[in-house]
Amino acid sequence: MQHTQDHIIWLIEDKKAYADTLAFILNNTSGLSCTKHFSSIEEFESFIKTPFYTNSPDLILLDVELKEGGKSGIEGLPGIKKAMPDIPVLMLTLYENQQTVLDAFSAGAEGYIVKGTPHDQITKMIKEAIADQLLASSKIKQHLLKHLHRPTKPVKNPLTEKQMAVLSLMCDGLGRAQISLKLGISHATVDNHYRKIYERLEVHSEVAAVVKAFKEGLVPLHNE
Repeated sequence: MQHTQDHIIWLIEDKKAYADTLAFILNNTSGLSCTKHFSSIEEFESFIKTPFYTNSPDLILLDVELKEGGKSGIEGLPGIKKAMPDIPVLMLTLYENQQTVLDAFSAGAEGYIVKGTPHDQITKMIKEAIADQLLASSKIKQHLLKHLHRPTKPVKNPLTEKQMAVLSLMCDGLGRAQISLKLGISHATVDNHYRKIYERLEVHSEVAAVVKAFKEGLVPLHNE
């Protein structure tokens, strides 16, 4: 039974057996409710254009390996983030392939879940992502250090000094409230900097901004 305080989860997964199992787990976990299941990106995109779409979910679970004939999860992710920029997306994948995970981060995913992960860990990760406790920047750094070919010289920086200060703290894993306190600026000012950073870096999420900052050499990788 769904309760008003439940966090709403949408699932985009083409394997029906796995989708049914995952939905069952979520619907029997306190505080979570899976209310929508789509078998493809195209089905999801069609739904949000109808009058039936009135409220966004609190989190989307997106399969990386969707069926042939349509968009893959990674191909469809930018469109999801553009339509719902404030909704966290966790990728579902069979294997923790380094390049796949990096591609997912680059496209704007907040994190990923390997399908063999124990059920209690899956629900824990979902709740942490909703609560904005997922420190994606540390995971991004690990993957970038293994696979990143950074430019010899940093690309031209499109950000102002103040925007760079915000971006650097973002890359260190600080949230908006922490950045506000650290820099002594209002929450509204931080939000405005975020919008400008997304616009100038041509991204749609915090994670994508962090990835681009590292990949283009705007922010140093401290382990280098």
